[in-house]
Amino acid sequence: MAAGRWRLNGQTIKISRDGRLIDGQHRLEAAKKAKTSFPAIIVEGLENDVISTLDIGRRRAMSDVLRERGESNTIVFASALRWLWMLENNVVLAANSSPSSGELLDLLDRRPSIRNSLKQISTIREIMGGGMAAALHRTFADKDAERADHFFARLGDGVQLSSDSPILHLRERLLRTKSSNRARMAEAERVALCIKAWNTFRADRPMQLLVWRSRGAGREPLPTAA
Repeated sequence: MAAGRWRLNGQTIKISRDGRLIDGQHRLEAAKKAKTSFPAIIVEGLENDVISTLDIGRRRAMSDVLRERGESNTIVFASALRWLWMLENNVVLAANSSPSSGELLDLLDRRPSIRNSLKQISTIREIMGGGMAAALHRTFADKDAERADHFFARLGDGVQLSSDSPILHLRERLLRTKSSNRARMAEAERVALCIKAWNTFRADRPMQLLVWRSRGAGREPLPTAA
């Protein structure tokens, strides 16, 4: 755009009926950065929820959809919504589970407290993945909010954990995998181990071994959070 090569191509700048920018943010930011103007078709008066239909026919990143709605930390936020959707629909083990932006926005409308969960996982993002951790925190917090906060706080700092603590077993397993150049724990296994550790923690039981068997004669289903 700075070089003056932008041409009118049919793409529109979309604005909602209450003045919110729905589509076109990247083009406007580029024009601002280049300190130039460009020709554009502007469509005003759209409903706010029309953004959920913009990925029909072309795939739009959920992080972009969230950014255009005024959300922050949108890459992790989008990942958290996707993981929460998979957990809610029991498709963590299914290949190619890919919800639409509309489905994820519906989920956000139903479970807006996922925003609070994103604030609880800053200390464990490096060992677990922020989106996955936030979705699991939200799932556990719906069962017991206070204990879910404690579970993830201790998972992050490792403070005052006994040798038979399920949180310690999970923390050591995640740290061991992170530090190894050869081992890479599958995402489904991380989810399963976290749920197993949570269930044991919530039941106030000690843990001697944390394992999830995903194949073979002793194959286990993905556990459900208690």
